[in-house]
Amino acid sequence: MSHGFDSSSRPTRRALAAAACLLVAAALVVVPGSVASAKSKDFDFQVKRATFVSSSTVVVDAKITCPDELVGLSVYVRLEQSTGESSAVGDASSPPLECTGTPQKYTVAVQNFSDTAFVQGSASVTQVAYYCDDDKSCYYLSSGPEVVRVR
Repeated sequence: MSHGFDSSSRPTRRALAAAACLLVAAALVVVPGSVASAKSKDFDFQVKRATFVSSSTVVVDAKITCPDELVGLSVYVRLEQSTGESSAVGDASSPPLECTGTPQKYTVAVQNFSDTAFVQGSASVTQVAYYCDDDKSCYYLSSGPEVVRVR
């Protein structure tokens, strides 16, 4: 699958991915009151499967259950594998999802932005949900890391 990147754009792609991770982390720090007021017990995150596609891609099948009064749900997924002295790290975002009170399945292709290849084996997956309520107040809620087996 081509994403329009060539090897010369890899440092820029890595920098953009790192910046995205920092933005998510900063948002988690900046809005702690909003996150604390979110009913995390009403959320259920679960990784169903992590499938090795190539050294640069792992497909993650997951599901999320959230209250039906929420709108604009999207899930950011970060996968990390430690391989000796280095780590393979990648991320992806889900398409828009609807909160219905029942499990919503989604699939993302996690793209590796590190210099270390993805391999079959153990990995850690963190999911961050971004959503809004009826009052148009928006929040972040994190789950994980969850240890999964990449097969």
